[in-house]
Amino acid sequence: MPNVNIEVSILLSTQDFKIVGDVEYDKFGDGMCVEGHRIKYGIEIVDEDNNIYVFGNQCVAKPFILKQWKLKPEMLDNPDVMKAGRYLWIIARDGLDDYVGEIPHPEDLDWDFEELKKRLKTIVFGAKRTKKVEIKKMMKQEKMKRRMRQFKTVNTKQCELVNKLIIKIKRLKENNMVGILNSFYKEFIVSVIGNHQELKILSEKQMTIIEKIIVLKEEAEVKGSLNDKITKVINLVDILGDWDKKFIFSLQSQYYEKGTLSEKQKNKLDEILERNEQFKEYIGGKMTTWITEQKVGISGVHGIVKYVKAMAKSGKAVLVVYEVEEKLYENWIPISHIK
Repeated sequence: MPNVNIEVSILLSTQDFKIVGDVEYDKFGDGMCVEGHRIKYGIEIVDEDNNIYVFGNQCVAKPFILKQWKLKPEMLDNPDVMKAGRYLWIIARDGLDDYVGEIPHPEDLDWDFEELKKRLKTIVFGAKRTKKVEIKKMMKQEKMKRRMRQFKTVNTKQCELVNKLIIKIKRLKENNMVGILNSFYKEFIVSVIGNHQELKILSEKQMTIIEKIIVLKEEAEVKGSLNDKITKVINLVDILGDWDKKFIFSLQSQYYEKGTLSEKQKNKLDEILERNEQFKEYIGGKMTTWITEQKVGISGVHGIVKYVKAMAKSGKAVLVVYEVEEKLYENWIPISHIK
């Protein structure tokens, strides 16, 4: 390995310098390394005064070695020193500075330059993998940002509604009023916000439900007195499911005997009333003859919706109790089949 002249490398090691590019001499040209030998390919390095120096592959590691480890120039004759130094050059060339940890000093390894070479090889390959992962992550984030911008442009209404919904939920939490949301609403909110974050388009039904949640009253007194609520729910008994009926009769008995209900009972009462209000558009609705036949095997008749127990998270189906020829049945029915 030629060591004709290392004065430039020593000078650069006292300054800030960086790689600016490669240079290739044509086959008729004449290239010369700053270290004093002919080269066909060179690496350009610029110093802090913007002076450009051309190094050959054999010598380019020298300024990096002298700057990093402050070695004696004669140590550059050691092949393992130069091989270790090439990894310093690769770190600078490939922009790996932010991805490498602490670079070991030869003294820490008892001046074992072969071990130093191996350590640096491991560091460089690890840094390259990390950089690759980070770049992919950044590209994925940037891609998601572009998709989100496009999504917002096309789905303005959905984005505005979901933002209002998030603000509403935050306010309810701050005021300790999440209890005004029934179990369906709570599950629905988690589902639609998740779908929105995945840039999925919500159905018109889902957006209608979001609008209902946004306008929910937040003051306890606007719900009416406990007595009014019990009166309302008693009027619903004929269309309630068996479990709800038993609960309401038990509730009525306790309220008239003790004049009060537990918080859990009050919340359940609010949930039943809210559910009835939420699904009242379906109560009394006629199911199509096709879906009625599919569910109960009777053709040419319409099932009549008596009670709605729940709605699917998709907002496209409801769990209903319905009547066919004076018998009650319970099934999930697509809302498109209820008129």
